[in-house]
Amino acid sequence: MKQTTIKVKDETKKLLELVKKYGNQSYDEVIRDLVEEKLEGHLELREELKRQVLRSAEDIRLRRVKTLSYEKLYEKLYGGQH
Repeated sequence: MKQTTIKVKDETKKLLELVKKYGNQSYDEVIRDLVEEKLEGHLELREELKRQVLRSAEDIRLRRVKTLSYEKLYEKLYGGQH
């Protein structure tokens, strides 16, 4: 496996040491775990947003919510026609 060297500040190295799951875990494993956790968080948020959008679209389709055209909304907000 090809390896590379990266420069990190001493403070960053100490932080990496703190998040190790076990004593001899490599920095590569620590960094990969952190990146994977971050990506999983983003994917979970994207899935939740997708569920909310689909739920909202269904509410609109079934007329469970009231919708306004742009013109009606502008009129309500600014008290006049666009």
